[in-house]
Formats: sequence, C-alpha cells, structure tokens
Amino acid sequence: MMTNIGFRTGIAVSTGLAIALSACSTPTSAPDSSQNQPRACDASSFADLPLSGANVKSVSVQATRGYTPSGQTAPVQDLPEFCLVKGEARPSSDSLINFELWVPLEGWNGKFVVTGNGGYSPALRYGDMAYAIRQGYAVMGGDTGHQSVDLNSMIWGVGHPEKIRDWGSRSIHAITLPGKAILAKLQGKPATRSYYYGCSTGGHQGYAEVQRYPEDFDGVIAGAPGSNRVALNAEFLWRYQSNRRPNTNNLILTPAKASLITAKVVEACDALDGVKDGVIADPRLCTRDKFDVASLQCGATDDTDCLTVEQVTAAQKIYEGPRTLIGVFTPALWLAARARGLRTGGRPTQSVRTSGPCGTSMTRSGTRGPSITTPTFALRSNVSAPSWIK
Repeated sequence: MMTNIGFRTGIAVSTGLAIALSACSTPTSAPDSSQNQPRACDASSFADLPLSGANVKSVSVQATRGYTPSGQTAPVQDLPEFCLVKGEARPSSDSLINFELWVPLEGWNGKFVVTGNGGYSPALRYGDMAYAIRQGYAVMGGDTGHQSVDLNSMIWGVGHPEKIRDWGSRSIHAITLPGKAILAKLQGKPATRSYYYGCSTGGHQGYAEVQRYPEDFDGVIAGAPGSNRVALNAEFLWRYQSNRRPNTNNLILTPAKASLITAKVVEACDALDGVKDGVIADPRLCTRDKFDVASLQCGATDDTDCLTVEQVTAAQKIYEGPRTLIGVFTPALWLAARARGLRTGGRPTQSVRTSGPCGTSMTRSGTRGPSITTPTFALRSNVSAPSWIK
C-alpha cells in the first residue's frame, strides 16, 4: 500500500511507464576537479575552472533561511544555508541560458538534481529547487534560453531558431554539464548520482534528455510531458478562442463561472466511483446523461449560480474539443482538450507525492493532484533506485 512519501523515503510511479536507459557500467559523474579539496563559496574558487560554453557570473553564501530570487518579491522560505552560484550557458552564438546552482554548505548528500520549467515561461521552479535542497541535494535550474517578461509571449522565438532549440531540447543539457563541473570543484569531488525532474514543459525536457543526452542523468522523472506540441498548442488556441468574444480578449466564462461548473460537475459525478470524497476518479464516467452543462443555463437574468446562453455555448465548445474548419472532429486534439480543458474536479486514481515535483499531493488511494497524466520514471539499467524513488 502506498504511503505519504518525500525525497527521503520514496516516490511511487503508479501505472506510469518505467523505462530503462541504455546500460552503463558506471554512474554519471562530473569531470574530475583539479584539486580534491573543497573550495570556498567564492568566485575566486572557480577562476581556474574551464567551462566550455558557460561561465560563472556570481557566487555568494545565502546564510538566511529565506532567499528572494531576482525579480521576485516573496522569499523562498525554510532553506538551509547554501552556496548560490549564478551563471550562464551559451551553446550557440544566439544562445543565453541563465542558471542557478544551490549547494548546501552542510549536509550535502552527495547527489545532484536538475529541475525543469513550466509552460513557455523562463522562470526557474524555485519551489522544486527548495524541495530538493531541503533533502540535502545540490540542485540546479535554468531559464530555458529566453528572458521574456511576458510569460505568455512567444516573440522570443521569432527569427531565433537556436533559442527555439534551446527551449525545446538543449537548455537542460547546456546547464547540466557546467553544473556538474562547478559542483565538483566546490565540493572537491563529483556527485555520486545525478537526477532530473520536471512536469509539463519540464516533462518534455526530461524526455528530450532521455532521447538526446542519455549520459547526463542516472534517473529522470518526467511528469505530464507536453511533448506533442502541435496538438497541445492547437488545443490551447481552440480553448482560448472558444472562451473569448470575436476580436477581443474579453472572457466569456469568468473564473467564477468556471468554478461553478467544476462544483456542479463534482456534485453530480463524485460518487460514481463509489466514494464521495470530492474527487472524480474517472471523468469519462461523467457522461452527459449524468451532467449536462446546459442544465446550468440561467432564466431571464444572469446570476452567480447559473450560466448565460453565451457561457453555456463556450463551455460546450471547450468540452467538445478542437475541430477543423468544416467541423471534422480531431481525436488527438480532443485528448488534449479533455486533459487540459475545463477541469472536472478530479483525476484518474494514481499515486503521487506530497509537496514534491509537479506540485502533486498524495493520499493512500486516489489523488487530488493537478495532472491527469502519471509521471514516467527513467532509470539507468545498472543503477539501483535511490530511496526517494523506491
């Protein structure tokens, strides 16, 4: 039976696919450091460290319990004292990938974790990084290779194929190699194991690592990978247009009305799995005869507990999923719509973790996590799973 677990005690990969990477006689290791003695957390410690396609920009000791990243107002709390190394990687002449490496000053467990990103955002996943370093891991994150202020903007890729390549498949590899070298230099020895985890965009970054750079990591956790970008973006556009009036950015279904739909769906279909617990174990069972969004249509006037005709139509289009201009149903895009359209208040039963990567939460049975897809765990065939994966 599954139990609540964290990095120290384990991860359950329910019903997800476990795949073994190519056999390798030794674990991934960083380049040998020139000296076998730990270095001070100071920029001078890395002056003689050769880094191909990367450089260290700053090194500092974070002695307080909270760390406020650049551009953020709220600090990341409850952190151990750590050495913060900021740097940049440039795998091409048009590349700029900023990264941060956090190394515990005490209690390092000898292992290294690289974290992925989310959406098209360049933001580092500081919550995931904090989670790892609290468990004793040295941890790293990067900005995918672009520095857009508008997190929804895609202009950074126009006319910049190398930046698209960095975002799509190269940025994690580009920061991992210097990260290992910097860590080895600082600690006087390489990490004994190297791992990666991420969700959504981070999941597809994990798949790219397994496919293109299998020597980078001893284990990869790829949750909810957004790997079919053509279908995914087509569904994003369908949903965006379905919920906006023509030629405007004005929402038809407001967040409050979307929440109303979720509440009514859960009320109607929660008990279909035999347990009334606020979770719909299998949304596919919640068919139209059990819940029809048209049943929420208002009478003569709009109100907080009903939907206007326009709002009902928008919800129906989102549930229907993408179709071609002549109305032909597109099953591949419909799957994306079902997974990422209007939330129905629950996900298929699976085992996931509390406060861990992907923002999931774990119960003994079922889940209240945000992802409809289970994580995939990839492990080198000669490497025993660490305690937080068993």
